[in-house]
Amino acid sequence: RYNLASEPSTFAENETVRAFLQVAGSSGLPLILVDGVTAMTGRYPDRTQLAAWAGIEGGAGTNLLDAGESCCGSDGSDTSGCC
Repeated sequence: RYNLASEPSTFAENETVRAFLQVAGSSGLPLILVDGVTAMTGRYPDRTQLAAWAGIEGGAGTNLLDAGESCCGSDGSDTSGCC
């Protein structure tokens, strides 16, 4: 992952990125390349899209906490000292 503001030379070195920026400008970012090919522009991919591009099953190995939960459980009853 590169940032245009802090690493402009990285963007300038890639012909695909350079051509995209000439047409769309920085307002078209983010530009997502997969194996050097434009896969998405203008927004970030979701986990399902990332998994598909990586050739893995979406959601595999992910155990996301609900916004109301913590690592110690949603009711704070864990007294194991993990938190």
